[in-house]
Amino acid sequence: MRTLLAIDQGTTSTRAILFDEAARPLASHAVPLRQIYPANGWVEHDAREIWQAVTTVCRTVLRGVAVSDVAAIGIDFGTTNSALALAPAEPNQGRHAWQAFVTYVDPAKAPRPRNDIMAFLQERGISTRPGTHAVHMLGYYRNTYGISADALPASRDCDRHTMAIPLHNRMTEDDYKYVVEAIRQL
Repeated sequence: MRTLLAIDQGTTSTRAILFDEAARPLASHAVPLRQIYPANGWVEHDAREIWQAVTTVCRTVLRGVAVSDVAAIGIDFGTTNSALALAPAEPNQGRHAWQAFVTYVDPAKAPRPRNDIMAFLQERGISTRPGTHAVHMLGYYRNTYGISADALPASRDCDRHTMAIPLHNRMTEDDYKYVVEAIRQL
């Protein structure tokens, strides 16, 4: 039997659900995540705990299932844990349902700094967010391991200059055109 493994990496937990070919859930398992609050309104996580949670939920729902029976894996990093910097190539057999498209806003070429672009789009009702986070710059890691932002300059620059714009399967053609036109106004 062909199956789909869905992994949802949320703020409060990591969850995996195994679906059959008719999209019926066969198994589900979630592991809560420890919340680290370095400042009011901020939440961070330990990357090792996230990885352990992902392996635990996947092993649990895949018990007794042959790896060859998993036809596809869907991963949702949500809005708070997004660390994707590039959209994957479109497979020949199907279509992606991306949640967001992450782009690098080159400060030498962009008409405005990333944060100004994000504010401009938000004024037009287009929600954006930083595209990726440099883990070594988050409070927990910075305070625990003492790594300076400049120690990993490529990660630092992605943290400061990436932006996620909406791109998901519930957007209409007019929604896409609206986002594109707003970006062209920059």
